[in-house]
Amino acid sequence: TVSTTGNFAFGIIANAGNGTLNDATISGNTVSQAGQHSVSIFVIAGGNLCVAEFSGNVSLNPGVFNVGSNDLNFNIAPGGTVDFVGFANVTVNNPGFDVFGGVPTGTPGACP
Repeated sequence: TVSTTGNFAFGIIANAGNGTLNDATISGNTVSQAGQHSVSIFVIAGGNLCVAEFSGNVSLNPGVFNVGSNDLNFNIAPGGTVDFVGFANVTVNNPGFDVFGGVPTGTPGACP
């Protein structure tokens, strides 16, 4: 269970920076309170991230201190990529994940 407080506290961050992060798995987490987004995915220009699995997560109270926060947020710089396997099923497989900020750049059947 993850609980954060503060103006810019995120529940969970996946950050590829300008490198490559393959086969990332985010599963079985309860984010009971996030100061900003429950789960935030950051990729800068030239960075690549592939989410292989995103399931069993619960988002209870994103943005408790900041209006406009999301259950799942994407911050992808031009030239960066985020592939997200099973993105169409996020709301089905993760209770409370129904408010998104952005979308991944690709939705392949598997990570490379």
